[in-house]
Amino acid sequence: MSTSVLVNVFTNQHFGLNRETTSIGRSSASDIILKDILVSRTHAIVHCVDGEYFIEDNESTNGTLHNDNFVAQRHQLRPGDRIRIGTTWFMFGVDVKDEGVDTEQIPAQSAPARVHSISGNFKTLLRQVSLRVRAAS
Repeated sequence: MSTSVLVNVFTNQHFGLNRETTSIGRSSASDIILKDILVSRTHAIVHCVDGEYFIEDNESTNGTLHNDNFVAQRHQLRPGDRIRIGTTWFMFGVDVKDEGVDTEQIPAQSAPARVHSISGNFKTLLRQVSLRVRAAS
């Protein structure tokens, strides 16, 4: 049996998406907790509707990225899609561990090729945050 997952591309931690809604945020009440000052208390929500998965930003301060685009409304997720929340990058996929495939291999193959791109995107995010802080003061 397979289940959909979000995989942290740096830590290889797998988060099963086995509910109708999975909350992601800094709050201890979130289903996926991210200890990151760039993450809102309830930053984003993954919805499962009739076996299809969607990511939705929950009016977060710094936004949610889906395949390098800010999420303004629900976006459907497909295997291999990338999601950035704060400084954390996830890859959406299907965990096939129960079918005899080692899930440890799935994100490990794709993560190193993205590290340079991710660090560039992180620098862009830091510049955006810096501009917002300056504008607010």
